[in-house]
Amino acid sequence: MHSCRAASAVWTDEGGKITGKYEFTTVSEETAKGFKAIVEGFKAIGELRYSNIPAVKKVMNGLKVETQGATFTATFTTSTGDIEAAFKAAMDKRKASPQGKKCHDKKKCPADKK
Repeated sequence: MHSCRAASAVWTDEGGKITGKYEFTTVSEETAKGFKAIVEGFKAIGELRYSNIPAVKKVMNGLKVETQGATFTATFTTSTGDIEAAFKAAMDKRKASPQGKKCHDKKKCPADKK
C-alpha cells in the first residue's frame, strides 16, 4: 500500500465483548485525515440508511476514528449479541423493501437457512 508505512490490527473477544483496533502509519498527516474522512463517510452512509433501526445504530456508535499526525486509528467495540441483532434487523429491513422482495430468493439466501 503506497499510502501506508505500517499497519496493524488487533481483535479481542472477551466474554462476548468484541474490540478491534486498526492503526495505520501513513505517509503524511493529510493521508491520515483522508483515511478518517473515508471511514466517517461510510459510517454516515450506514447511519442514514439504518437510522431507524436502534440495533444497527448501537453497533455503528461503537466505531471511533481519530488521527494524530500521520497516524490513523479506528477502534470498534460492541458485543456479539449486538452484532447478531443488528444483522438480523438489517436483513429484515432489506427483505421488507420493494427491492428486497423483488430479488430475494429464499432458496439461495443464507439468512433464511436455519
